[in-house]
Amino acid sequence: MSGLPPPSSYLTPPDVRFEQMLESVKTYKPLQIGITLFRNLPPREPNGIPNGNKEDQAEDQAALKAETHTFYCWNPFDTSFGSPNTLTLNTSSANFLKSHNFSFDACISTGLPLHTSSFCSKARSTFSSSYPPLRPLPPITLPPPIPPQYLLTISQTLTSVRTYLDTSSSPTFLLPPHPPNLRKLERSVINSTFPSLIITDTPSGNKISRLTSSEKTTLYTKTRSYELNKVNSMCYLSELWSSIKNHKIIVHNGMYTIMLLENYLSSALKTWEDFKGRLEEIDFYDTKYIGDVMLRDEGFYGGMGLKRMYEYWKGRERRRVEGGGGDKGGGSYCTGYVYAQMGEGGGGGKFYVMRSYYIYGREGVEFEDVWIRKLEEGEESSGKICEWKGGKYVVERKERLKKGETRGEDWDGEERVGWVEWVLGKKRKRD
Repeated sequence: MSGLPPPSSYLTPPDVRFEQMLESVKTYKPLQIGITLFRNLPPREPNGIPNGNKEDQAEDQAALKAETHTFYCWNPFDTSFGSPNTLTLNTSSANFLKSHNFSFDACISTGLPLHTSSFCSKARSTFSSSYPPLRPLPPITLPPPIPPQYLLTISQTLTSVRTYLDTSSSPTFLLPPHPPNLRKLERSVINSTFPSLIITDTPSGNKISRLTSSEKTTLYTKTRSYELNKVNSMCYLSELWSSIKNHKIIVHNGMYTIMLLENYLSSALKTWEDFKGRLEEIDFYDTKYIGDVMLRDEGFYGGMGLKRMYEYWKGRERRRVEGGGGDKGGGSYCTGYVYAQMGEGGGGGKFYVMRSYYIYGREGVEFEDVWIRKLEEGEESSGKICEWKGGKYVVERKERLKKGETRGEDWDGEERVGWVEWVLGKKRKRD
């Protein structure tokens, strides 16, 4: 992102957190979009040859293939005054992007603008005939009117720059000193009118520098490369969409992304309740939303513990994992892996959901990891079984107690399964 959302605690009420995020999506713009795909690969024999459909295949030899695809969304060559592609970046945002392996070089050379260009329309038509068309972009909110005296000064400045280019061979040209606001406007107009010039702010006024021959060649090459990659990226995106359009979309911390797209394509929803209703219409799962916001909103505390789920599956299922990628934190990788194992991402595993919570005992706090598995039709189990909406679930639990602690009261299994059902995508509200 070209900026960080306002700091927010997980204990912040959901409606307040929503208002903070809504203000953020109206202020900042997306720079990068990433998609990680997980696919089940057939089991292999020790020599690496696929076994086909042999009944003696060992399940622990099955593999998950992870593929990460990245799109940069900023058009750096449209710097006209008032352009939505103008980028403002603060120090904290730059450090955040750098620490998460964001590449400004890649953004400049292979960016994919999010607008209704002819390329975008052509690619959309190949996605799916049933895919909804792009809604018209909202009107651009123009800045306040420019004072008349500023307009006169800008006109005189442009005349001076043209005279300098026509009559002088000097590599630099210093403009007269002006107030800070006028200097900023001056730089924007000159950048838009003379893209082959470099303008910088100095204590004595804005300074103009000519591009050298090699710099002009580099700029031209990058511009052409950018336009070519824009077309190629749209064709590639069309193929990518075709491969995922029939699958559930699993995201981590995707609520912020959905709000950005909603605000970009139409207008952002105004209230938290309206936005929650919109989420139920989209066939996607956001682990961070489920773990942090939904639980908080439903009166529970804590989160799903995505990393603990990941470690649990790594130790329990002996599947090898090929490929990988994602951001520095590995959130997308962990999310895809866990859901693929659970069966949500197309994997063959049974449904598992972990609920981490605390029970206050006599001498402190007891920590439990609770796992709930949906029984298959006809399957029997000696464990505790909860029935919910015609389905049966068996409860499995692991405990880690502090010395001297005693276990608290047993929790209501049906109540927990109601929460699990939402996570599994049934999309029924709890009674």
